Amino acid sequence: MTKLKELKKFIQQIANAFAAVMDYEIGILDDEVEIVAGTGKYKEIVNSRVGSGCITDRLISNSNSKSFFVEDTDSNDLCNRCQFKKECPVLAVVISPIKFSGQVVGTFALMAFDETQRQNLITNRSNLITFSEKVADFLSSTLAEKEMRKQMGILADQFKAVINSVHEGIIAINAQGNITHINQSATEVLKLNQVQTGKNIKSFFPELNLERIFSDSIMKNDYCETKLKYKQGEEEFELLCNITLIKNNEQVIGATISFRGLEEMKQLATKIIAEDQQSAFDKIKGTSNEIINLKKQMHKVAQTSSTVLICGESGTGKGMFARAIHEESDRKEEAFISVNCAAIPENLLESELFGYEEGAFTGAKKGGKPGKFELAHKGTIFLDEIGDMPLHFQVKLLKVIEDKKLERVGGVESIDIDVRIIAATHQDLKKMVKEGKFRKDLFYRLNVIPFSIPPLRERKEDILLLSHFFLQRYSHLLGKDIEGFTEGAKQKLLNYSWPGNIRELENSIEYAVNIATSNYITEKYLPETILESFSGNEETSVVPTLNEVERKTIIKALQEFGTSGKGKEKAAEALGIGRSTLYRKLDDYNIELS
Repeated sequence: MTKLKELKKFIQQIANAFAAVMDYEIGILDDEVEIVAGTGKYKEIVNSRVGSGCITDRLISNSNSKSFFVEDTDSNDLCNRCQFKKECPVLAVVISPIKFSGQVVGTFALMAFDETQRQNLITNRSNLITFSEKVADFLSSTLAEKEMRKQMGILADQFKAVINSVHEGIIAINAQGNITHINQSATEVLKLNQVQTGKNIKSFFPELNLERIFSDSIMKNDYCETKLKYKQGEEEFELLCNITLIKNNEQVIGATISFRGLEEMKQLATKIIAEDQQSAFDKIKGTSNEIINLKKQMHKVAQTSSTVLICGESGTGKGMFARAIHEESDRKEEAFISVNCAAIPENLLESELFGYEEGAFTGAKKGGKPGKFELAHKGTIFLDEIGDMPLHFQVKLLKVIEDKKLERVGGVESIDIDVRIIAATHQDLKKMVKEGKFRKDLFYRLNVIPFSIPPLRERKEDILLLSHFFLQRYSHLLGKDIEGFTEGAKQKLLNYSWPGNIRELENSIEYAVNIATSNYITEKYLPETILESFSGNEETSVVPTLNEVERKTIIKALQEFGTSGKGKEKAAEALGIGRSTLYRKLDDYNIELS
């Protein structure tokens, strides 16, 4: 098998992705002159061999080969000896060698199959040759890597960089904020009928604070990322924007704003996360700062054997986090034993956790039975719903944790155990300690490394990402072709409180996919519990969200201390946050006070 065939599926994905954003067809041949991947007409003949004498043949025979540009295949000398010439549908081509260990092992080609494509290829020949060589270099570097996972990671980064530069909307503005250039992707994303050069950028993004951007107050290395709202008619959506300053002799003369739809980015993130998992924590979906930081912190402590306590409401995924910690630890090759303390009858708890000897009680198995702690020896035991454990048994658990020994029910000998304990609860253990419902000494034994998982309603940026992930899962499982959600359905999903958190969200999407009869999930396919929560809202008092409370508090502080630079500094100090954090929140909440 040739080197390129080993990456056949991956190379075809690259070809498809590039072809989707470029008006040319792509062909990738190996050193046996066989078509490994292709698009358009070339996709139909993948696995076929091109006749000898073709350009790829010539490139393979010379390790010092460079890229070729053929403006007219009918008259060019490079194509004269090709056996496939009479049947070849290619009118013009840019072709670059793919090298491995100093040898040409294949070629990457951009091809024109009609006159319009040919003229475009000729017009953009310099850029396309550079592009072709870059892609060929990407493939060459992939072949050179020893570890496949590392290869794909590097290529994915390079691939995404190229795609973003082609597919992103780009607007250039001068120092006055007037648009000097806007590309085709930008007009499509913003749904504009004509080029809008000369207009002020504020006509599209009223909330964009140019004074702050041009003053460098929020820029790091002349670059920053931000979210901007855009409204066109009745439609409103968010864009994820990258802003880069343009300078001349350190004088700011303008900026470039590149952007993509936030919804599109979240769907892309879901796909990348699903296809390129590098650690156990990558299985846990979420792009909110809270989840990203939580996964980073858990990843750090995973390598230790310290006891972990995970708190969070029901349905937030405490079990998934516990398993991820185990799978990233040195104990990952050993057992992960999960115990739901609330599900075991009180009279069976001791025998289930610590095991029993033969004859310990009526019905005891011959030879006895090891308990969960013994089964988890050298591995991890996950004590879920630890807050439901009876007080009298907490004493016995504490002794096992402290002594690292246990005795089976009916036994007389101590058994050494080496387990890592991860406990979880949806209850407030500190409050239970004060009320005498949970032992203080056991709480401190468990609360060595505490983590708190935020409820879904406090990380709304994850709701649509998770919704699309579950939509893809259940569409596949149920054999349905559902492309996404309508705007109305998205708003319902975003504004619902999700008392059951991720578990409830998953169930809701599974329900919607089951009953949907169209290609999109509309409001009517959502469960009644969600729809009923919005009925009669105007007649009931609404509890403000944390974001609303925070916004009002910031406004109150600015009204008290003023909106000057000094006033904002005092306001930030009074709020207990840094000045840069205050500026970011002013942007996030669109607060403008004169």
